[in-house]
Amino acid sequence: MSKTQAWFCEQSHSFQVGFQNYREGDEFTTSRNAEWQRGWKWAYCQGVQRAQQS
Repeated sequence: MSKTQAWFCEQSHSFQVGFQNYREGDEFTTSRNAEWQRGWKWAYCQGVQRAQQS
């Protein structure tokens, strides 16, 4: 496991959900909690590949 993967696994569930939601193509929203927002923004800044919208 890489350092990044290990670090990611240590993050909160909400952070991980925000990251996953970004990958699934969900738009950013301030109605979600701060940890979700942090995960979404982290994925965005990392240039994570998003799912193709059909």
